[in-house]
Amino acid sequence: MKKLTASLIKEALLLWRDKGGLAMLFVMPMTLILIMTLLQDSGFKELQEKSIPILFINHDEGSFGKTLGNNLDSVHFFDINKTLNGKPLTDDELIHQVAGGHYQVGIIINKNATRKIKNRLLFNIRQQLGEEEWNSLYGSDQIAVDTATVVEIYFDPAIKNSFKLSVATALSQISSGVEAKLMFDIYSRILENSVGITMNKPEKQLQPVTIKQQYATTLSSEQIPNSVQHNVPAWTIFAMFFIVIPLAGNIISERTGGIVKRLATIPGALILSDITKMLVYFAIGIVQALLMIAMGIFVLPLFGLPQLTLGTHPGALMALITAVSLAASSYGLFIGAFFTSRDQSAVFGSISVVILAAVGGIWVPVFMMPEVLRQLSKISPLNWGLNGFYDIFLRNAGLSGISTPLFYLSLFSIVTISLSIWKLSFQRKK
Repeated sequence: MKKLTASLIKEALLLWRDKGGLAMLFVMPMTLILIMTLLQDSGFKELQEKSIPILFINHDEGSFGKTLGNNLDSVHFFDINKTLNGKPLTDDELIHQVAGGHYQVGIIINKNATRKIKNRLLFNIRQQLGEEEWNSLYGSDQIAVDTATVVEIYFDPAIKNSFKLSVATALSQISSGVEAKLMFDIYSRILENSVGITMNKPEKQLQPVTIKQQYATTLSSEQIPNSVQHNVPAWTIFAMFFIVIPLAGNIISERTGGIVKRLATIPGALILSDITKMLVYFAIGIVQALLMIAMGIFVLPLFGLPQLTLGTHPGALMALITAVSLAASSYGLFIGAFFTSRDQSAVFGSISVVILAAVGGIWVPVFMMPEVLRQLSKISPLNWGLNGFYDIFLRNAGLSGISTPLFYLSLFSIVTISLSIWKLSFQRKK
């Protein structure tokens, strides 16, 4: 125990004297969480709270263009601009403004849009009634069906496809409602002409279908998933795995600086040295995670962000933090054992962690990745840890619910520690 205690004190003192290393382990990860959460949360708020400025020109003199414009005005998602600098817009000006990135979307309702839509609806109804029934009501005159475009949407070339799809979908839904109203008017007139019944317009029209959106979770309504619950665990794991750089560097420094040879003269000191390095950085990883979680609870709300909620299973959370910290420290020991210089270990350690983070869903959700990367994500320890945190924070899972991530992280730790000890022992026997 005396040897173990002395080794622990030595490692702690070495780390305490390395102010740059401490800053990298604690200050930088906390700054990273704050910045990334603020960035992503502001992006969500822009879509949810801010209106999209849209240029709008209506050349239609009928009800379609007027109703569509009024409906767009009533949607908080859109900020409709029908003039530019106080003057009426022209088609060329609209295209020029959108192409230059001054506006992201421009909408033009073409001339005679209402007449073209009605003619198309009448053509469809005529096919449903049949020639004989239609001719008895309206005669045999042909219906002019115009193939010209009714609505033109112009998008900024730099706009993201997801944003473009959202706008196009919203406009399509509004347009469908206007078309339904026109169809109701046409059918009302046909019914009046055929049987003499006049249909009254309903004062209050009920929506036939309502859609209720909710999260499939056992959490309370106050614990709605938010940007903080996604970002804090993701960047916490990312930061925890970056302890591989100082840990591997310390192991290599002892080996290249001759300290290992001096320790070899003390029975059992070499094994204790490796164990204490693991213990110190393992403890640092746990402290890192607890600080990040505390930041999500107490600090991020000060910046207007949602508060991190932890679920109802603190025991499962501590077990997962322990498993992730053990996996990170064992990976650092593995790199330190198999590389011969600090530069090599630093480059490989940082790049490998970045790759494992990218593949593991830290930056981009796994479901958005190509199939090949989705399969590769299954071998990333950062993905195992991230899924475990999501299960606890977002799905309210307990120990049984995170048994798979715990098993994979533990197995990864056992394999890397075993290979590291074998490699270090082999080197010292040479």
